[in-house]
Amino acid sequence: MVNMQLGLFNLIPGFPLDGGRILRAGLWARNKDFDRATSQAALLGMGFGVALGLTGAVLMAGAWSGVLGQYVAKNGGWLIFIGAFLFSAALASRRQVAPRMLLASVTVRQVMVHRVVTLLPDMSVQDAVDQYFVALGLGGFPVCEEGQVLGVVTVRDVQALPTALWPWRRIREIMRPASPAFCISPDWSIMQAMDRMAQGGWDLLVVLENDEIVGLITQSAITHFLQLHKA
Repeated sequence: MVNMQLGLFNLIPGFPLDGGRILRAGLWARNKDFDRATSQAALLGMGFGVALGLTGAVLMAGAWSGVLGQYVAKNGGWLIFIGAFLFSAALASRRQVAPRMLLASVTVRQVMVHRVVTLLPDMSVQDAVDQYFVALGLGGFPVCEEGQVLGVVTVRDVQALPTALWPWRRIREIMRPASPAFCISPDWSIMQAMDRMAQGGWDLLVVLENDEIVGLITQSAITHFLQLHKA
């Protein structure tokens, strides 16, 4: 009987209970939005938590007033405890998914760095460090020649080269060759850009529109955006 009660309770359609996970799967299949489905299922979980807590409070009040038996007060206390646990777990899940929902609703165009500074492929690494990396404080730059993107060079690429070789090596020798992996559209969401960065281990991505560079999206730009919208 206890196992049956636990099984039925676990099927309550409120996240993070298993019933809530089933509900989230259904909402995800219908809306094609995992984060939104999680938020909606967690909201329902919070509602069930409040309902259980109120039910427990009513039972305890009835027991204390003598309308109900004293054993009911113990059951009411458990309902309040379970309701509070379910509410707090659902609230935590909803808060965790909130930043992802924000990033999924914001486009790269809104966050990207519009002032793009490019490096020439035949520039020495030493000149690039002195004139660009140190002077501008950026973590990487696209390498271009005659309007064509040849690659990207980052701080990590420079650090991988011994300092003594900086005056003798050219940027084209240490840059990462151009590939579709670090080029994205300005209409992508920030969440998509972050996923692309994580997959390729990139610190920045080049934003292309009509085969022309229109901006850069960097991890620091995304971090600053999140800090500004923390509230």
